[in-house]
Amino acid sequence: MGHHVKKTFLCFITSLLITVSTPLAQAEPINEDALPDYGDPSQVKLTPADEKKMGTEFMGMLRSSGHVLADPIDQEYLSDIGARLVRGSVMPNRHFEFFWFASPSINAFTGPDGYIAIHTQLMLASANEDELAGVMAHEIGHVTQNHLARGMAVQSKVGTGTIAGVLAAIAIGMVAPGAAAGAVTAAMAGGEQQMLNYSRAHEAEADRVGIKVLANAQFDPWGMPNFFKRLLQDERLYQGMSQLLNDHPLTQERITDTENRTSAYPKKPAVSPLAYYLIKERIRVQSAKNPRTLIESYQRVLRNKTYENEMAAEYGEGLALMENHRARQAIDVFQSLLTRSPEEIIFQLALANALEDTHQMPAALTLLEPLYQKNRASDAVMIHYVRALLRDNQPKKALDILENDRLNYPQHPIPFGALADAQSQSGDVAGAYQTRANYLLVLGQTTDAIDQLKMALQVSHIDSDTKDRIQAQLDSLNRIRKQST
Repeated sequence: MGHHVKKTFLCFITSLLITVSTPLAQAEPINEDALPDYGDPSQVKLTPADEKKMGTEFMGMLRSSGHVLADPIDQEYLSDIGARLVRGSVMPNRHFEFFWFASPSINAFTGPDGYIAIHTQLMLASANEDELAGVMAHEIGHVTQNHLARGMAVQSKVGTGTIAGVLAAIAIGMVAPGAAAGAVTAAMAGGEQQMLNYSRAHEAEADRVGIKVLANAQFDPWGMPNFFKRLLQDERLYQGMSQLLNDHPLTQERITDTENRTSAYPKKPAVSPLAYYLIKERIRVQSAKNPRTLIESYQRVLRNKTYENEMAAEYGEGLALMENHRARQAIDVFQSLLTRSPEEIIFQLALANALEDTHQMPAALTLLEPLYQKNRASDAVMIHYVRALLRDNQPKKALDILENDRLNYPQHPIPFGALADAQSQSGDVAGAYQTRANYLLVLGQTTDAIDQLKMALQVSHIDSDTKDRIQAQLDSLNRIRKQST
């Protein structure tokens, strides 16, 4: 195993040991006033720079796995909820980034530097937005309570055999999650109960902090215990979850504890915005193993009126038609939805995509240009507009937009891909190679990045200043790679 891979796996292990792999692990009640001081220097084993570096490596590995969704509409929805929750936390200015992790298990986890993953299956298992927010708030609690640093302190008290066992489990889990769960269970069976107990204490803290975050952000705090209760009562929701979680299941004691803490807040009817249901159907379609069965499934749901939200079910049918290359029929669905909700951005983007797929580019751009002008702050709208411009062979206009309206997360794969395409189509082939190289560096793939820079140097007609900059970056990367071997 290479030096960089070893370091990256160690980052992943650290995050695994100090977080819930889901919000379902068992917790013990804690004293309300016994939470540690967030800023106590004795709790901190990591400098901010160290944690940021770990977070970058952590996300690089996850993105390289192909399980991080790169969908701008899905991402914008999750980021908006996350930002609202973070504003209600005790650390509103801390770095947080929320992302969807494609997985069939009901799961969520927190990594270094405030990176929080929500499994796609958890979204499908939730009943309303308050339940989704409850899981996210719980994960925010792990971050604000310094569980990363505190977990690293506990590692010094745990046998090296356990660490090695978890390392092996993570390595196996990159290609065989089921085998990884067994390896983790075997490692835990070696008498290291101390590690599990510490994790339970973290769970109780994160529950308590999360409930306050929910209330401060104007979400219903009852979403957290309600979700826990449904998961415990409905055993079929446990299908596909890791064996480790089955060994340490959610208990009635934990539900009671969260209900007691939530009892200070009044219960109210769960009312979710349309966007929640629309994103849920997007994820359902994106997660489908057999897209051909989706159309019939949605039509049956609509016919029998067994949907959670009628417009969302129709939207899901339209997406299913798109997945099955029936864009002309999808246009009818999206146009019908827009007659009832003409300001819904998600419907407008869906119609534009369907128009593009039927080669009606003027109509698509007529829809997207004013939508972009009215929603310049929307990453999803900007990216859809840029992609349409590229599809219509207008790379220079697309490039201007990308350069003027940088996204919130410049290291995200979506803008990197669009920028590289715009540069390539506009004739800046060397720039496209450099952009791809910079993104590969974000993923920790130094060798592949070097290859991209070498290809950039081979492009004809590049000016001497550009060539010198590329060569300097290439020399620097070669030195770094040499030092790490």
